[in-house]
Amino acid sequence: MGIRVVTDAETSIWFTEERRQFQAMVDKQFSGKINRISCVKCSTEDEVALVYSYSDVDPGSYWIYRAKPESGKPKFLPIGKIKEQVDPRKMASLDIHRIKARDGREIPVWVTTPNGAVQGKALPTVVLVHGGPWVRGVTSWRWNPLTQFLASRGYLVIEPEFRGSAGYGRDHEKAGYKQYGQAMQNDVADALIWAQSKGLASNKSCIAGASYGGYSTFMGLIRNPELFSCGVAWVALADLNLYIQGSNWITDDISETARNGSLPEMVGDVEKDSEMLAANSPILNASKLKAPLLMAYGEADLRVPLAHGERMRDALTKAGNPPEWVVYYGEGHGWALLKTKLDFYGRMEKLLQKILLSQ
Repeated sequence: MGIRVVTDAETSIWFTEERRQFQAMVDKQFSGKINRISCVKCSTEDEVALVYSYSDVDPGSYWIYRAKPESGKPKFLPIGKIKEQVDPRKMASLDIHRIKARDGREIPVWVTTPNGAVQGKALPTVVLVHGGPWVRGVTSWRWNPLTQFLASRGYLVIEPEFRGSAGYGRDHEKAGYKQYGQAMQNDVADALIWAQSKGLASNKSCIAGASYGGYSTFMGLIRNPELFSCGVAWVALADLNLYIQGSNWITDDISETARNGSLPEMVGDVEKDSEMLAANSPILNASKLKAPLLMAYGEADLRVPLAHGERMRDALTKAGNPPEWVVYYGEGHGWALLKTKLDFYGRMEKLLQKILLSQ
C-alpha cells in the first residue's frame, strides 16, 4: 500500500490516490505533526485506523479513526498520550541545518532551541555527540528527553551528524573510517563554530556524550580547549588500543570477528596505525585536558568496560586535573535505573550551571 521512509523526519509514501487523500485528511486533523497511520479493513467503508501523532515538542498521542463511528461519536477518538505530563507549549523546538565542514563536506547538524529564546541572542551551548559512532544520532524529527532537559535549563543544544554517522549515505559513513579524533572531531568543532558564526551559540560551550560521544568529549577538550569550557563523558571509550585489541584480563562483549575485521578497518590497526592511534587515544593525551570534567561509568558495562574510565581517571589525576568521578554499580552501557538517572543528570546539571551560567 505504501512505504515509510525517514529523511529528516518520518514520512509515508502511499501508492494510491485514496490513501494519499486519507493521509492528507489525517494531517489536516493533526496539523504540524508526523502522523503514522496503521489500518485494518484499509480503504473500505468500515475502515479502522490507528494514528500515532507526534512532533518535536510533543512525545505523541494515539487515536482511533473509524470510517463508520457509532452513533453520536466522532470519527477520531483519543486512546491516550505518551508522557502526558509533558506540556508541548513549554518544549524546545528542533531544526536541522546543513553546514560545510572545513574540508567542504556537508554535515547535518540538529539544533534544539529553548522555548522562549530571544531571536538574535546567542545562548550558552551544549554540543551533544552521539555514540556509535556508525549510527544516526538523531533518529528523526521528534521529542527527545535529554535535549529537552538541557534546553529547559536555557542551553542551546547542537547535535552534529559528523562523518561516520549512518543514515546520510554510504559515502558520509565511510568518510569516518580511521578518523577518530581527526576529521570526525573537526566536524564536531565546526558545528559549534558555525552556530557561533550565526549568532546562535555564545562563547560559553561545553561538550558531552556517551560511549563514542564520551570519547569525542575527551578529544574535544584535548583538541579544542578554546571552544569547550567543560565536558561530561559517560560510559566513554578512552583507550583505543584496549578497544581494538582487547585484553585477557578485561572482559568485554566485542567479538573476535570485529577485532579481526571491522575495527582495524574502521578505527585502525594496532600495528599498522600505531602512531595514529596513539595520537588520538585520550589516555595518552590526558595531560592536554585541562577543563572541568564529569566522568561516569557502569560497573557492569561490557561494551566499554570500567577499565577505560579508571585508566583515564588515573591519567588525568596524574596530570593534575582529577575529574569528578562516579561509578554506578549494577549498570551497564547506559543507565537503566531511575536512581542512577536522577543522580547522573543532577551532576550534569550542576556542572553545566557552574561553568556556563556563571558570570
